[in-house]
Amino acid sequence: MTHAYRESYREIAIEEARRLGFELPEGVYAALSSYLGLDADAVKYADLAVELGGLPGNGSVLQVSVLAAIRAGHFAEAADRVIDSLPPATRSAGGAEVFRLVYAALADPTGKPAASHALAGLLHRLAVGQSKADQRDFIVYFAMLDALDPAYDLADRYLDDFLSSGAGGGVNWDFLWMPEMHSFRRDPRFQGFVTRLNLIGYWKQYGPPDDCALQDGKLTCH
Repeated sequence: MTHAYRESYREIAIEEARRLGFELPEGVYAALSSYLGLDADAVKYADLAVELGGLPGNGSVLQVSVLAAIRAGHFAEAADRVIDSLPPATRSAGGAEVFRLVYAALADPTGKPAASHALAGLLHRLAVGQSKADQRDFIVYFAMLDALDPAYDLADRYLDDFLSSGAGGGVNWDFLWMPEMHSFRRDPRFQGFVTRLNLIGYWKQYGPPDDCALQDGKLTCH
C-alpha cells in the first residue's frame, strides 16, 4: 500500500466518521494511522492522547508504541512494553515467557516454530473469557510468526462469532490490512475468508484493495 493511498484512506475514514457525527479521540486516530503503517503520525497522536489524560500502557496507545518499535527493529523494547502491560491472568499463565520468545523470534526467525508453539499453548490456557481485542492480537502474532494454520483457525472462529452475533461484540476488520498481516493475505485461504465477509461483491463494484488483484471473482494479494 503506497504512502499516498494510506494517507487518502485515513482521511476518508476520518471525514466519514465526522459526517456521521462521531468525534474520534486521539487514540483512535493513532490506531488507524498505525494500522495503515503511518508510524510517525501514529506516535504523534498517541503522545497527544497521553498528554490529554490517556494511559501509555492501555489500548490503542500501547498498540501504537509496540508496532512502531517492531517496525523499527526494536524487538526487545516492544517485548518490554507488552510484558509490562500484561494482565495478571496472562502473566500467571506464563505470558511473559511466551512473549519473550515471540519477540526474540521476530528478531531471529529460526525461533519462529518454537515461539508459535508456545503462543498456541498460551492461547489455549487463556481461551475462556478472552476478549475480541485479545483474539485479534493473537491472530496478528501468529501471522508475524508465519504460523498461518493457527492464525486461520483462530480467525475463522473469530469470524464465526461475528456472523452469528451480527455486531460481533465490537469486532472490526481493519487489522486484516496491517503490514504485519501480509503473509495472511497472501495465503490461498484469504479468498474464502473475505468471501465469508461479503467483500468480493464490494471489490467488484469499487475495485480491489491495494496490492491485490481481482479477476473472475478471485482475489490475489501480492
